[in-house]
Amino acid sequence: MLCSGIASLSLLFASNPAFAKANNGNGNSASQNKEQTQTQTQTQTQTQTQTVVTPTQTASPETSSFTVGLADLGKIFRINFDGNVDTKTVSGLTSFVDLTFKGFTTQNGNTIAAFDALIDNTSSGDILSRVSGFGFNTSGTLLSATTPTTSGVYNKAHLGGSFPNQFGDIGVCFNIGNTCQGGTNGGVNNNASLPGTFDAGTFSFTLALAGNINTLSLSNFGVRYQSIDSASLGLNGASGTGRSTSVVVNPPSTNPPVTNPPVNPNPPIVEPPVNPNPPVTNPPVNPNPPVTNPPLFETPIDGTKPTDPTPPTPPSEPTPPPKVITPPKPKKVPEPSTIAALTLVGAVALKYRKKQELESEI
Repeated sequence: MLCSGIASLSLLFASNPAFAKANNGNGNSASQNKEQTQTQTQTQTQTQTQTVVTPTQTASPETSSFTVGLADLGKIFRINFDGNVDTKTVSGLTSFVDLTFKGFTTQNGNTIAAFDALIDNTSSGDILSRVSGFGFNTSGTLLSATTPTTSGVYNKAHLGGSFPNQFGDIGVCFNIGNTCQGGTNGGVNNNASLPGTFDAGTFSFTLALAGNINTLSLSNFGVRYQSIDSASLGLNGASGTGRSTSVVVNPPSTNPPVTNPPVNPNPPIVEPPVNPNPPVTNPPVNPNPPVTNPPLFETPIDGTKPTDPTPPTPPSEPTPPPKVITPPKPKKVPEPSTIAALTLVGAVALKYRKKQELESEI
């Protein structure tokens, strides 16, 4: 009976080739699924130690979007990107974009959101590349987007475009080309031999949104890679895209950077200003001058110290007795006869002297 069943199955395969192919395909599919599972397991184990190429993985919703409001003024949102070529992630093809929120303004009943952007190409290993475009989706109704045409690494804005490499539609993108697909030059490179700006570049942009809003959500971030070269991966002038893998928020700095003043070896000599008429300053008037006590001398003027005992009083001298005044003796008065005799003698003597004088003349 077993032989009869086998024979019947053989006849069915021979009479219906499609059935045989389908059953053979199922067997191969199971085998391929098993091999693919083993390959993916080995790839995940090797990712940490060597460069590999794996199927593109989109960022999870919580890491590929953020919302800004009035409280986020000055905050920096760093968006990290991977890279892929032909829908396969290339380890080492990376970049990041720093978006600084500058605030909201109102114009004609609509809201204008302003941002500053810094693009940094962080591709490593032997991978050379150029970040030629950047884009994202917005909440609300996006009316227009603008960027300065005379400065910045990107000078054109496009609404409703798409990125290639099966990235898909994107709300707004910035580059120097005519579409979101990019251009033959421009962007940020990691090698000076490539077109564009070396290492990092900046630009500013504004978004006009319908109505008055106070919050804005950005999502579905993507970058466009061009001029991709890698000898180890066999890439030469390839192009690709990158999706956001994480968003890191840095609050604005509360401490301004400390700048040291320049050192001048020969500082200028500053002469003091000459004032021919210096201001007259009146001395302050004190309505209540301080009371100053006279200094205390240890030794008084009389030579005695305050601690010396009082000297004894010397005994008083006895009063001398009064002197007895002797009355003067009365003068003797000559007698009148004596006076007359003396007068006569004087007269005789005078007469005799005159006589002598006359005789001597003769």
